[in-house]
Amino acid sequence: MEISLAGKVALVTGAGPNIGSGIALALAKYGAKVACNDIDLDAAKTCVRRIERNDGTAMAVTGDVRDEEDVKAYLGEVLDRWGRIDILINNAAILGGRRPPAVNPEVLQPAGAARAAGDTPPSPHRAPTPAAGPGGRRGVIWTAPQQLAHATVNGAPLRTGDLFASGTVSGPGERGCLLELTWDGTRPLTLPDGTTRSYLHDGDVVRISATAPGTDGTVIGFGAVEATVLPTTVLPATVPPATGQAGTC
Repeated sequence: MEISLAGKVALVTGAGPNIGSGIALALAKYGAKVACNDIDLDAAKTCVRRIERNDGTAMAVTGDVRDEEDVKAYLGEVLDRWGRIDILINNAAILGGRRPPAVNPEVLQPAGAARAAGDTPPSPHRAPTPAAGPGGRRGVIWTAPQQLAHATVNGAPLRTGDLFASGTVSGPGERGCLLELTWDGTRPLTLPDGTTRSYLHDGDVVRISATAPGTDGTVIGFGAVEATVLPTTVLPATVPPATGQAGTC
């Protein structure tokens, strides 16, 4: 099925980095003009540059999703420039890999999960966010059933016995994947041999291993998974891209 968002305007909150940036890029690749909002203007601009590198059209708007006047201001900026908003993605969430209650309400509030603290007045520009629990697995904003719904609502197949992976679950004060560790490539990670990485390179070998606590102090090992990053294989196009659709990453 061919999808085109040519002529549409999208606004993505919490656009830098991680999920929001990926959503914004995907919308742009399908032809939409994308307004990238983040409380950190530099993060929003990073998202815009990522879209523009892929031949998309985007603008950066900053503002706090808790603040009524901020919301009105950045909505006005988008409308002044493009005259419409067709798609709104409310993605603002907890920042920096931190999870309540490891952080106090002052840290949690600006993260878009302010409703979890229970003291934020309702606004027509934002919806309630599910309450969060302790750090780690119990601290995720979306419960496992909600994540499963997100994965299957668009028709993704699921059968009894399938393995379900939630994605990165960071603990208090830590970041769990390379995208988080490098803050979407803006803060290169220094490896033990002195080299740096913002993203994986062709030829890089990635090895993941894990253990879990067993009974009587024993440790259960899950073995290791290892793979090498290979160069992209460019396949011939079979269907002309939709009008305004950007190129691949």
